[in-house]
Amino acid sequence: MPHHPPRCTSSELSESPIRKKALQQCHLLKGHSEHRSNEWKEQEVLRSCVQALEGRCSRRSEYAHQQKMAVKQLVAKIEVILLNELSGYVERRNEPDRRLISRLNRELINIDSRDERPSIYHVPSPSRPAWKTWNLDVSDPTKMQKVLDMTADIMRLPRHSIAESDVPEIKSSTDWDARLMSLFICESIGIVPVQVNE
Repeated sequence: MPHHPPRCTSSELSESPIRKKALQQCHLLKGHSEHRSNEWKEQEVLRSCVQALEGRCSRRSEYAHQQKMAVKQLVAKIEVILLNELSGYVERRNEPDRRLISRLNRELINIDSRDERPSIYHVPSPSRPAWKTWNLDVSDPTKMQKVLDMTADIMRLPRHSIAESDVPEIKSSTDWDARLMSLFICESIGIVPVQVNE
């Protein structure tokens, strides 16, 4: 037969030194009976513990509610930073092409000033975006590279100098991991995130 340790009776439990000491110390608790000097009943201790725990939970909830506005402000700041970084990214990628465009335009002006033949080169309406008019870079990358190489030869430039920008291509938004980013932010502000398997 398994051996079970003897169970304490309620009278023995109430006489436990630890419990007796706890009941004697209850006058330190704040509440409706904080000025009383006699020992507290057990149910009074338990109710006081419930109230203290409820107060602690409520205080955490109130703090979290206050922090929700801070989270919104943080997200707004992150949005501004990301948009600024995106604009800077585009400028860095376009800078080599913009410099070459400026140089080619100056050369075209010089050529046109020496050539009396009328130009039949089609110039689209300025209201139409360039990417809708000239899409050689995506429709035929091989031909695009050939045009770049021929331009480099005409301008007597090293072909590598007008090659594609070496700034890495931005990832597609479908590859962005919002969960991973949020976990990083949680850890950075002291929140232990709940691991969710998506």
